[in-house]
Amino acid sequence: MYRYDGEGNVVDRYGGNVRMVETVAEIFNFSIHYVEPPHGILWGYELTNGSWTGLVGVFERGDADIGIANLFISDLGGRHKHQHYTSSYGQQKLAAQYSVMMDFEEVYKHLVAGQGAYMASRNNLIYTISLYSKSGIPTLRLMKECFQPYSTALGVQSNSPLKRNLDRAVTWIAESGMPYQWVRETLMIVRKDRKATSDVTVNIISSESGSRISFSMEHLQGVFIMFGVGCGLSFLVFLTEIPFYQ
Repeated sequence: MYRYDGEGNVVDRYGGNVRMVETVAEIFNFSIHYVEPPHGILWGYELTNGSWTGLVGVFERGDADIGIANLFISDLGGRHKHQHYTSSYGQQKLAAQYSVMMDFEEVYKHLVAGQGAYMASRNNLIYTISLYSKSGIPTLRLMKECFQPYSTALGVQSNSPLKRNLDRAVTWIAESGMPYQWVRETLMIVRKDRKATSDVTVNIISSESGSRISFSMEHLQGVFIMFGVGCGLSFLVFLTEIPFYQ
């Protein structure tokens, strides 16, 4: 996931996959330089001339050593010629039958209308449900039923000499349980960012149109502070009165 500045530049990256590669970098003491595939290309596909676009194309050209994304271990489209995988650090479930849609807003309309189901990795689903909650109330739910199993991993160039050591490090990290902790941290960041955006929006609406807003605990915290101060003063008065009644 990304944070952008006002000009659309990436100022921060976070999420389980980012934390995984950052942790591996700490273990082996190397620096990370991010190379982004062209906008909208994502994982990539094979062109008629045999070359690849997206992340697979980055590996084909040798522009990167490690790839991070919501990567499922598969040979879809013959990408294994250019992209291999490290040891997995997550078991995910996908459906066997699906329809590909590039715009999630379009997918969301089908979901809320009860016209289909959105299928992705479990971590991606948890993130999406949190992102599309309204006033803390989820508008989507996660099904208990499981479908086809897939494993997620880091991507590497085919026949990469780094794979052996990366496999060891990824396995250690996965066995420590850190990927699950990173999912929780990511959700906390998303909720915090959405709350900050919501507060700004509420303040703008309130100042411009004078519309009413619902009370929250933050609006009422002054009352509880005054109540606590009053209780403290009452207790002090009680202590000062004790000597006069002895």
